[in-house]
Amino acid sequence: MTLAMSVLKWLLLAQCVLFLAACGSGGGGGGDSLPQLPPAPVAPVITSQPTSFTVVSGQPATFAVTATGTDPRRFQWKRGGIDIAGATASSYTLPATSPTDSGASFTVTVANIAGSIDSQPPAVLTVTPAPVAPVLSQAPSTVSVVAGSTATFQVVAGGTAPFTYQWIRDGVEVAGARLDSYSLVTALADNNALISVRVSNSAGSITSSAVPLRVSAQFVPVSIGLEPADASIRVGDQAGFSVLLQGTGPFTLQWLRGGTEIVAALTGTSALQHVYVFAGPAALADNGALFSLRVTDVAGNVVTSRQARLTVLP
Repeated sequence: MTLAMSVLKWLLLAQCVLFLAACGSGGGGGGDSLPQLPPAPVAPVITSQPTSFTVVSGQPATFAVTATGTDPRRFQWKRGGIDIAGATASSYTLPATSPTDSGASFTVTVANIAGSIDSQPPAVLTVTPAPVAPVLSQAPSTVSVVAGSTATFQVVAGGTAPFTYQWIRDGVEVAGARLDSYSLVTALADNNALISVRVSNSAGSITSSAVPLRVSAQFVPVSIGLEPADASIRVGDQAGFSVLLQGTGPFTLQWLRGGTEIVAALTGTSALQHVYVFAGPAALADNGALFSLRVTDVAGNVVTSRQARLTVLP
């Protein structure tokens, strides 16, 4: 029934009641009371507007409205000004949000026999990506030092920041060691201590494998224990080159391509083993590229590994 027809029906009813009242007043002696006119319908008024809010992707989002006025009241929710099929209650729930829903605006029209009203301003939905549990982009590596020097372990985490860190020694948490690196001044008694780290965020946690701390009584110059091997991959793939070092760290490492420093592959670390990943994707133009590692120890000794050849197959 349209609003105009509803109002017309109410007016006709009122006229009938007035007519009966006029007829009864002339009868003289009738004691029956006449029915009262129904109250005039009241147009809807929104007392609580739908509000904007933020959810994590995958979670539901619910918008609600509170209104007064004559019942029955009817509701129609809209997204971006377009009616949402079936969304005719005082609240509307989007069951599982996705990043594509971010920025969507929602309004509702409340109507009854006496009129209608639109909510304002539009309620805006913001959807943030679901947090990703931490991964170890670079796990701690074995450290080799001379007794009395400082050993430093490092970790690089991927996933959703912020992260919390807890370093662990021989299975026991190290008090206060809650940064992305852990340093200690060593003694011979620290030799073969096992060091690991637990990285946590809002989505979970991961614990690295325990690596040993090597503490020796004297300094040993750096040398190459295992040279990088040649690699053969196909177009679009990645390749990894690994070097095993010997000697007393910490070391400064610099990977080279064709004898030229690779800016993104410069690291200061005391790791005995170091891996460089040629992230690619490899192209035919990379076929024949040569990769090597230059290592400097704290005494200034410098060694450079052999050049490992990359073969890229179509």
